[in-house]
Amino acid sequence: MSGRAVGSLRADDGIWSWHGAIELDGRLAELVRSNLGRLDPAHRHALELLAYSEPVELDLLAPLVQEEALDDLETRGLIRVASSDRRAVVRLGHPLYGSLLRATCPTLRARAHQRALATALEETGGRRREDLMRIATWRLDSGAPTSVDLLVAAAEQAWAAQDVTLAERLCRGAVAAGGLNRVGHVFGQVLMHGRAPSEAEAILADVMSGPLSAEDLSRLGATRAMNLHFGLGDIELADAVLGSVDVPSLPTDLRDWLRVVRVISAAQHSHVTSVLERTHQPVAPHLSVHMQRTRALCLLHAGRYSEVLHEIDVYSSAAEPDDGALRMRSFALAFAGHLAEAEALALTMHTRSFDELAFTGATSLYSVLSFCARMRGNGSQALRLAREGTPKPGPGAVTPPLIFDAIALANLAFAAALTGDTALAQDSLARAETARRPAWRLAGLTVSLARSWVLAATGDLPAATAAALGAADECASLGAHGSEAMALHDAARLGADTSRRLTDLTSTMTDPLTSAYAAHATALAEASPALLESTATAFHRLGATLHAAEALAAATRLHRTQGNPRAASQTSARQALLTRDFDAAHTPALRTDDPCRTRLTRRQTEVARLATSGLTNQQIAAQLHTSKRTVDNHLHAIYGVLGVTGRDALRAILGPP
Repeated sequence: MSGRAVGSLRADDGIWSWHGAIELDGRLAELVRSNLGRLDPAHRHALELLAYSEPVELDLLAPLVQEEALDDLETRGLIRVASSDRRAVVRLGHPLYGSLLRATCPTLRARAHQRALATALEETGGRRREDLMRIATWRLDSGAPTSVDLLVAAAEQAWAAQDVTLAERLCRGAVAAGGLNRVGHVFGQVLMHGRAPSEAEAILADVMSGPLSAEDLSRLGATRAMNLHFGLGDIELADAVLGSVDVPSLPTDLRDWLRVVRVISAAQHSHVTSVLERTHQPVAPHLSVHMQRTRALCLLHAGRYSEVLHEIDVYSSAAEPDDGALRMRSFALAFAGHLAEAEALALTMHTRSFDELAFTGATSLYSVLSFCARMRGNGSQALRLAREGTPKPGPGAVTPPLIFDAIALANLAFAAALTGDTALAQDSLARAETARRPAWRLAGLTVSLARSWVLAATGDLPAATAAALGAADECASLGAHGSEAMALHDAARLGADTSRRLTDLTSTMTDPLTSAYAAHATALAEASPALLESTATAFHRLGATLHAAEALAAATRLHRTQGNPRAASQTSARQALLTRDFDAAHTPALRTDDPCRTRLTRRQTEVARLATSGLTNQQIAAQLHTSKRTVDNHLHAIYGVLGVTGRDALRAILGPP
């Protein structure tokens, strides 16, 4: 028995349903057809209605079918009735039933079913968001005349629900019904997020050329300016459009909205401090959230991560935090060194259903997760995540790069460089450079940061160092101190002395990761093995294992240069303990220049970790399924390799477990 499913499961009101086709063959197809083939007309009618509407409320379905039919179908297991949101909800007994019923239902009858469902829901006075979308979809599928009012309202609701695919379909339906001027403001946003900003510009320009009120022109102008800026990267035309619709006769809330749009756009290309000041301009209360969200973004660029979290908490206190707020929170946590929290939040958001056309959310989450994987030395994982986060246009589609494409491609270049895939790193960087626009200067900083590591992967360390310093200066010129700190730390890892600049940044950037960056740069500049080992411990506590291992590698080199082989052996072994979990992670700073570098065996590494965690030898033996004598022997060998005499000394050398 076999079958093939093409589609996905989605949750509607907490009930999972299948969206897509299910192709049947073999005995499974025969069984399903047999079950559905022995139906009288009343039963088939009920099941066909359900096939086009499930999950559907019992109150909506019951008036459309014979009273006994639903009871009989439930008794036979062909339908299921469950409770959701204190409503009785009906669905088919198996997803395969719906696929077969839709495939065998004649076209005219299918359209009649959907017209009946739409009419029934309208007669019940359904006004919930999903009701409007269902009514409009059923009417479109049935080929029945559909009012522009309904299509526009449903499109707005679908867009608010972040269902880009449905919103686009409803918008196109509204346009076909003559409602372009009514739905243009939504259609423009849908097309921009659906990676079609050129089509959005053509439609919005067309709508704005018609006879419209000043109020309608201002709303459309704001949407068009956003598309021009974020979709096409055309600052000049975006500013011109805003200027043309910003007239004195506008109501205050519309003028405030145009002011908000200008600030949102400026946050991508102007100096962070100047935009931050503009976010404090008074606007209508319902628009203040946009200013607060932009303020949080500016604080994120400025590296003031605790203030980002506070700002998000403030504007989210009145309502459920939106996806944009949660994405900024995950970035702030990651860049501040709270890697575990950042990963947990990003993974929680990733479990939500992203529309395939909505590129922004998934790209951001993959960027956070890839960054955390790089910090942990998980190169292959970072590369996989970066690949998944890079938007892929459809077959044969040629679309201009969008604002987040540069970030996604830069992350791909980062990860490829870390894993030593120089060809992919160079290609991704070249594509990222092409995707940059003057309108997106802040987003483009990620590309500048990636450049140094692509050069390092090719072996050109002087050029890599110069690129990192250049990136730091570029970030500083825009007030993007968060990225500046990363670039300065990269330069220090490659051999430049950036300790003073990093230390200066810690006066305003109080997060633990930037403090560790500054300490690392200072330890390298002072050639202090002790400071490097202390820095390694700080990085390790944050989960930044890659930087911890690099600090230990530098300490090993210095111990050896200073004629202290025992200390070199100890730090080398401690580094080996960290890098044993690395996956295809390679950086110039990880070298120890010791071909005979001392290593613990994998079993010794496990024993050492458990010993530093506080377990007794007997407990270690039980966990590893071996004898206490074997553990005793392993610890004796470990102490000999590292030159220590007990667990306290072992913990001091290896750092926290």
